[in-house]
Amino acid sequence: MEHPVLLGDHVFISPHATLLGCSIEQASYIATGATILHGATVKEGAVVAVGGIVHAKTVIPSGFIVPPNMIAIGNPVKLYAPNDKELMQAIKTNEFSREAFGVGTGWNNLVEKYIEVTNVRSDEFKSHLDDEIVEGDHKNR
Repeated sequence: MEHPVLLGDHVFISPHATLLGCSIEQASYIATGATILHGATVKEGAVVAVGGIVHAKTVIPSGFIVPPNMIAIGNPVKLYAPNDKELMQAIKTNEFSREAFGVGTGWNNLVEKYIEVTNVRSDEFKSHLDDEIVEGDHKNR
């Protein structure tokens, strides 16, 4: 599925943050190492702290703070620690593969699911097969 990255005015995106097909509303702060996934929305004035993850289709309410290294899932949002026993079930319920890749294969057949995902990504990247590497200053950074 295709999702553009949309940024509102006065959004601060720190280094090493990853934004994939999400919407970040005005005056929000996305800290270093944070990840915002496909179809997620961070409402105005919200914060995703260092290493925080906002999962697919999740909505972070205005003024809400996702604490460091926590995982936010759902609408309404619920926070999970990386070792939370309920985390994997929340991810499965949230249908990440369908939102990010358009793949509906269930979690009971992971081999088939990941074959479909890699086929989708390969088709997307195929258009870059003949891209040319541009030499320049970026090598010295």
